[in-house]
Formats: sequence, structure tokens, C-alpha cells
Amino acid sequence: MSHNGVDHIIRRDLWKAMKVALVTSWPTRWCGIATYSLELSRALENLGLDVNIVCHHDEPGLPPTGLSFEKGVLPKAVPCHYYENVERPGRIHPVINQLDPGWYLSLQECVREVEPDVVHIQHEFGLYSLMTREGEFAFLPEDAFALVIPMFYWKVRRIPVVVTLHSVFTRLTFGETVYYDTMASLAHALIVHEPYQKTALEEMVGRRLDNVFVCPHGTLPDGIPETTRTCTISKWTEDRDAVIAGMIGWWEPNKGFERVIEMWPSVVKTAAETGHEVVLVIAGEVRPGSPTGPGYNEKVLRMVDASPARDHIRLEFGRFSEEEYRAVLGSFDFLILPYTHASQSGNHAHAYGLGVPAVASAIEGLKSSIEASGGGLLAEDDRALRERILDMVRLPELRKELAERAWKYATEVISWSLVAERHMEVYDWSVRMARDPSRYARYLEQRVHV
Repeated sequence: MSHNGVDHIIRRDLWKAMKVALVTSWPTRWCGIATYSLELSRALENLGLDVNIVCHHDEPGLPPTGLSFEKGVLPKAVPCHYYENVERPGRIHPVINQLDPGWYLSLQECVREVEPDVVHIQHEFGLYSLMTREGEFAFLPEDAFALVIPMFYWKVRRIPVVVTLHSVFTRLTFGETVYYDTMASLAHALIVHEPYQKTALEEMVGRRLDNVFVCPHGTLPDGIPETTRTCTISKWTEDRDAVIAGMIGWWEPNKGFERVIEMWPSVVKTAAETGHEVVLVIAGEVRPGSPTGPGYNEKVLRMVDASPARDHIRLEFGRFSEEEYRAVLGSFDFLILPYTHASQSGNHAHAYGLGVPAVASAIEGLKSSIEASGGGLLAEDDRALRERILDMVRLPELRKELAERAWKYATEVISWSLVAERHMEVYDWSVRMARDPSRYARYLEQRVHV
């Protein structure tokens, strides 16, 4: 790994002795970061690391702790296969209770007991703020500053801390900028998913950051069996030649599903003029605890019900197990990401691993990813989005070429095995920086005597 022009040898012999405290959301919490952390932890364990999960009170397959979600319904338990091949006796620590104002003290004490070589925090504002009694999360930076307290303690104790920032945009609010600037000072390393995020972070905080690393969102390059794909497609249509376009994930206003639903009658009509049948699959559900999801859900369902192309739209409403998610996503001929606001997409990363090309809005992380991979088409506006969708429907050779590029990107760039090694480089760097006296010189040597 080369960082700031300095090459160093990764001490792979030490990796197997390294213990990591992974502070994160975790199944059974229905959260993209929980899935991300499950997959990352598997990849790190394959390298021989001892990964300890420090998570929220309602997550590790235990009964929920009285949290209420929309309409008073708690999330159903994740099927047990979520935990296949994740042998963690005594290594899942459910200590973060977001109804407790002192949750950060439990986190700090748990990490002290684990005695890790590295603390790795998966960061999203809603994970480290207090939750309302109605089960809603707070997503503002000023609601999540309690995390700074244990980070300050670990900095003083010279315990290596790595923070993955899952939401860094080219434009940050003042509160987000102050928050991330503080994170950069307290953490030994920050991880972002895309190169543009590192540049944006430095521009927004107004200083050069020598401890920011780029680790892409990983994926597992492993296609689904053809029998599974055929069986899943049969749920959507009896026409074996129909093109399956799909949108999947949490139903939130930033996902832009309504853009595609609105144009779908025109897409279906135009495709039919050239002899092509196309079906739109909309899969997923409202994120538990989301203040905006329920209203958006109602909007999407109303639009689908009223659409003249209703017969060409399929709804797969629900929360999926790992296998179900892969089966649905893998059944798509192409994925549509009409997002209006996003830093990156876990759904897009998983699509790469299944060899599914994408049509995506030309915004920030989606644009960066498509340009890097060549595994999809970009759309600047609604008109371009419609045309790119029709290109995918009418040009099977184009779909095939883009799918091959997506698969190549998954295997050669963002495979979890490669991403895990990149994480190990960051861990190694952080451990050395935590022990490097020169990193603390400005605190210890600049004394004023009076």
C-alpha cells in the first residue's frame, strides 16, 4: 500500500493475531450497514482476523428490547441462515441501547473488555443518536455527537480507531462539516467508499487530511443458479422473452421510484413498437424507524395502482433474507437506480456481484461507480433516464456487454476478498500511527512556559 508517497510492507503474519472490535448495526436490525458489516466481517475472518461485533441492543438474534416501530410492529426475526458460517460464540456484544442517553458509556466499557487491537466504527448518524419512543431515528449530526466521547477516550489511550463514513456528499451542512472534521481529528483513519468523497471531505473541512483512505463497497462475485433465476422470473411473467427491469431496496423519497413509475406507460408502449415486452419489478419495503418511509410507501403504491401500465409492474413488498434478496436482484436483466440523492449504493454493489448492469442517475457516487466500472448507463434527467431504459430493453447485446463489465469490476476491483485486504492495510497503518510519537508531537512538545 502506498499512502502519501510512502510504501510499506503489510505485515501479513500479524493479521491472524489481530483482534478487531467492529462497532456497527447488525442483523437482525434491518439496515444496509448491518448487511455490509456482516459481509465485511466474513471477509476479514477469512483472512484470519478475530472480529468482535459491538452492536445495538435489538440486533444479534435476541428478543427486541421494547422498541416500537411503525404502527407498533417490531421487525420480524431474520431467518437463522443469516448466521450461517459466522461462528461467533461470545463475540457478539449487544450493548448500544438507543433509548438510553448513556449508551456511549456501555460502548466504551464493552470495547475496554474486548481489548481490541483496532476499533472499527461503521458510521451513519442514525446509528449513534437517541431513538424516540415511537421508534424513529434522528439523522442530524448534532444528535450523534455522543460518539465523540468514547472516541476521545480511545485517542488519549492511543487505541487505534478507524471510522467508515457511509454518507459523505459533495455538499455538506455546517453541522456535518464540523462533525466530520472532529472525526478526522479523533480517528487514526477514516474510510470512504469513493475517491470523490475524499476530495469533497478535504474541501469542506478546509484542510488536507492525510488519514483518509478509499475502500470501495465490497461485493461477492457469485451468480445465482439459473434454476433460481428462472423460478424467480416466473413470478413476474410467463413470457420467457420479457425483459425484467428492477428497483430494489428501502422505499425512501431519495430513491426516486416515482420517476420510473410515471414514465413506465411510455416505456412499455415504445418497447412494444419494436416487439419488446418489458416488466418492472419494484421490490423492498419501508425501513423500520424511518420518519419519511411510510408516507413514501403510500405514494408509490397509489402511483402503481393508478398506472395505465399496471399490468407491466410487479410489486415484491417485504424484507428479504440473504438468499431471497440475491434471487430477486439476480432475476433482473438490469437494475434501475433513479436516485435523487445518494453517496453510494449497496444495491448497486450487490448488482455488480451478480453481473447485473444498471441504469443510474448521474449523481455523485452512482456516477463515480458507473464511470469506474463501465457496467451501466448514466442519465442526467428524466428524458435521458427513459432513453437509457429503452436502450437496455431494446439492445440485448448492449446489456450483455455491460453485464460482462459489471462482473469484471466485481471480480477484479470490489470483491470482498480484495476489499478486506485493503481494510487490513488501513488497520496496519492505524496501528503504526497510534504508536508513532511524531503523531502526538504537537500535543506534547509545544509548551509555553510563563
